[in-house]
Amino acid sequence: MPTPLVTFSARQVGRWLVVATSALVLLSLGATFSASVERVSGVRVPLLFLLNQEQNVPTWFASMLHAFAAVLLAFVGVQARATAMPYARIWFALAALFAELSLDEFAGLHERAEYLISAATGVRSSVVWAVGGALLVLIVGIAVARFLLALPRRSAISFLLAGGVFASGALAVDTLGVMVAERAGRGTSYMLLGALEEALELLGMVLFIRAIIVHAANGPALSLAFTHHGAAHAVEPSRADPIRPLPDRVVPRRGPILADGAAAPSPWATTDVEPERPTDRPIGSKG
Repeated sequence: MPTPLVTFSARQVGRWLVVATSALVLLSLGATFSASVERVSGVRVPLLFLLNQEQNVPTWFASMLHAFAAVLLAFVGVQARATAMPYARIWFALAALFAELSLDEFAGLHERAEYLISAATGVRSSVVWAVGGALLVLIVGIAVARFLLALPRRSAISFLLAGGVFASGALAVDTLGVMVAERAGRGTSYMLLGALEEALELLGMVLFIRAIIVHAANGPALSLAFTHHGAAHAVEPSRADPIRPLPDRVVPRRGPILADGAAAPSPWATTDVEPERPTDRPIGSKG
């Protein structure tokens, strides 16, 4: 079996992602407190770490989580195809979906779509997102229902748990934040709900990534090779440098010519020759 160059541990990856998420949440809480101070003293708000803002450090981190999940899903799809397991296309479809979510997280595509739909229909953007998000979750849930039932029980429960945590932040808390903003304005309460929403989304992604790694750990180990042209082939280390068999007989080759015209044999030279076949002649006989 090929020796893996990179090994992902679900425990270690999950631990580091939780640490990074916790650090961003704490920084966002500090930025939220600074925003409250700004309304009193005019201090500049550090928008770089606010979770409920776009195109900053938390947005970049969330986008990278979605991209990492897309790569892991594609890898599981390759595993499923290599072992002739069913639903390999579902894994690749999920990888494409999370790649699009990664782009959307950084570029804010759904916010732009909300604005266009709201301007065209006259419906508030918050209602557009709540209805559209619920429909998207319903459609994806129906599409992957049989796929989840075919998965191992532990993997299916882990995926559902991660999806539930993510959806609770993206839909439930987001809708609550919109209601608070309409009644009390975009004050501290609204900003704290926005931080909670983004924190739940990040936690859901961390749980999802960990679940993918645990599921992939039960599959076959795959190797990756790169070529300049043509198809890439994985090479097992045991076959990369085969050992040449030894010759049947070691025969000295002709070395340098000596003074009397004879050739000095080289004891280190070898050649592959067939051994002399035994004959029926008695030892010492001639002809």
